[in-house]
Amino acid sequence: MNAAMEFGPLDADAERARLSAALVEAMGDLDEGEAMAGILARFADRLAAASSRLRLAWLYLGDPRAPVIRPQYCAGPEQRYGESLSVDRSALMMRGPVRRALEEGQAVVQDIPPRLGPVARLLPGVTRWHRAAVNAGVFAVLALPFPLLHRSEWGLVTVYADHPAYFARVGLEPFLALARLVQVGLDRIALRESEQRNRADLERLRARDAATGLLNRAGLQERLGALLGEGGERIGLVQLDLDDFSELNADLGPGAGDEVLLEVAGRLRQLAPDAEVARLGADEFVVLFRNLPAALPAGHLAERCQAALARPLQVAGRGVSLSAAAGVTAVVTGDAAEDALTVLRHAGVALAGARRLGRGEHCLYGPHLESRVSSRHVLYAELRQGLRRGELQPWFQPQLALRGPQAGQVVGFEALLRWQHPRQGQVAPGRFMPEAEASPLIRDIGLQVLDATLTRLAAPDCAALTAGVNIGARHLLDERFIEDVTAALSRHPGVPPERLEIEVTETAAFADVGLAVRVLQRLRALGCRVALDDFGTGQASLTHLQDLPVTRLKIDRRFVSRLAASPREFAIVAGTLVTARGLGIETVAEGVEAAEEQALLTRLGCDVLQGFLLARPMPGEALGQWLASHRPDPALPAAPPQPGAVLPLLELDVRRAALRERLEALGGERPGGDGDGLAETVAALRADVRGASEGLEPGTGARLQGAAEAFTRATRGVLRAAAGGERRALAGALDELTAADGEWRRAAEAAYASLSCRSGRSSGRSSSASSASGGPGRA
Repeated sequence: MNAAMEFGPLDADAERARLSAALVEAMGDLDEGEAMAGILARFADRLAAASSRLRLAWLYLGDPRAPVIRPQYCAGPEQRYGESLSVDRSALMMRGPVRRALEEGQAVVQDIPPRLGPVARLLPGVTRWHRAAVNAGVFAVLALPFPLLHRSEWGLVTVYADHPAYFARVGLEPFLALARLVQVGLDRIALRESEQRNRADLERLRARDAATGLLNRAGLQERLGALLGEGGERIGLVQLDLDDFSELNADLGPGAGDEVLLEVAGRLRQLAPDAEVARLGADEFVVLFRNLPAALPAGHLAERCQAALARPLQVAGRGVSLSAAAGVTAVVTGDAAEDALTVLRHAGVALAGARRLGRGEHCLYGPHLESRVSSRHVLYAELRQGLRRGELQPWFQPQLALRGPQAGQVVGFEALLRWQHPRQGQVAPGRFMPEAEASPLIRDIGLQVLDATLTRLAAPDCAALTAGVNIGARHLLDERFIEDVTAALSRHPGVPPERLEIEVTETAAFADVGLAVRVLQRLRALGCRVALDDFGTGQASLTHLQDLPVTRLKIDRRFVSRLAASPREFAIVAGTLVTARGLGIETVAEGVEAAEEQALLTRLGCDVLQGFLLARPMPGEALGQWLASHRPDPALPAAPPQPGAVLPLLELDVRRAALRERLEALGGERPGGDGDGLAETVAALRADVRGASEGLEPGTGARLQGAAEAFTRATRGVLRAAAGGERRALAGALDELTAADGEWRRAAEAAYASLSCRSGRSSGRSSSASSASGGPGRA
């Protein structure tokens, strides 16, 4: 009797579909804030219920070197069988799939024959194990271990199927993805527990700004209130707002903005020995001066602050000049008419007056300012005037296809609003968009951006491109919104609706979910595309994607910026891309600034790239010039290897980069440290490289293993030098680490190239599949 007749037919495609559906449901569980037991038990239930061919699924969390491994959470028809399982790691003759998986640190698949061979029947332990498995209808086992980033334990997913060819035909990718989800869920729990442990410390620091260590608004209000109650002292308050800080932060790149803020905080602290400095917001500071001479002009305080900030500084290897608007008020303490809130409000009103004057100006508080409208109303009035004068215009940022037949080509652009103020120059969107989105002006702004974008799409140089337009919650949920879009399209009959993409943020989509779904469905009926912008920063989870009729998912830049150096962000982005691909939703990575990020995103299967690495936002006329000079990137293959094939290598690359970052940090610490458990991390990484190399061509795998060995030796040298406390030896060890790291990266590139060639030979249909599934080819 052959296997197919004995075990019944196995529909591998249907199995994968059921497992993918279970994976989507499981992703929603990560947002429910359950405890560890709930997460593990629910994942076991999801997996066991996904298919009638799965007899049992169980999960283990703990020390992989424990002498006995027992299931902690079981689910499935043979749950009783699972609860009786016990893996004795000391047994000489019983080296089964679970034990092998934990010892080797990689997935192990083992088929169980209906009958044992003559040699195996002589081993009592094997005979008992085999009899129990066959009685439970188990003929294939998958044991899948994974490390936990914030714990010393490992996790283990073990799945039992009733067909000996189940895992060979269905494949391991759904189970690998599920293991990643368990890993992410448990890491989130670890982070939540850490936050709870630190809550008392955070409460004690409630009066301090976490980023700069300065007083925050609450701390300043408390300190100012105490001073005002003492009496007889003249004090001055200077409130500062850095000019164009958002643009500066975006231009310098991640982390540089924090460096600027720390430098600003340090300079303001040095202004006077008894001055108090506070940070009220992203780029707003207050300096509280004490014991001021009666004859000192209050305006002199603002000039001192502005002069301190004006000195050039070096950030990220570049010279930076700062300026700030300043509002000033001075009072004598003990005046019963003045309380802390009033004094702070006076400084804020003066700052609003300084902003009206322009960049780098200052303004003194006086009663005459109270007769003017508040700064918010002033901004609203200026926005309205700017809209009427045509000062608000969209700039355009190109988007590049990473896969499919158009890989390496520009397939669209996003329209991003800019305000060219007659006195202040270009105003950062963060300064005016919150007020615009909260006001009725947002509809008029949206209409203007729609028309300007459609006009650009109608130009011959954009004939094959799509364009995304951001729509705020207030405009999206306006009952006239669909009419506005329909009218805009009718004014540009040469632009098909499918070339227009409406981008909505999670905040807009979930302000009124029912209404938002109806509006987006009507947009889809018009033929327009719909993108969910800044995904991962708001209320949406992957489960919500089933409810929203979106065609594109835009992954927020805060995840992309740490993709190449943070295993946690890597796991989140990889899981998001897997699920979006399973749902037929195209993916766009925002804020891509480094070639390393592009390489990872391409290999993970992301569809489209957007960010400074390709181009900055530009006016419409500049876009035409840029498109004419741009050439497709020949390095992007039309058919990159399937993400499942390269996922182990990608994960190793990210873990290597994170490890190197931690090792290099030892160079700035006090010598004599032990590296905080880095030796164990290095050993685990080395073991995983051996496992990943087995799936490569012999020469490529050997080169990768050799590079990993050299990296391991170099890391040991760094740890020894750090422990010895000799800085010169540590510097030399770090140089050797840099060289070994470079060789690893070159070996990994060779491995990726090998897999790409193999994919091109064995999967010639991947580019056409991308186009058919709504990939960049349809842009």
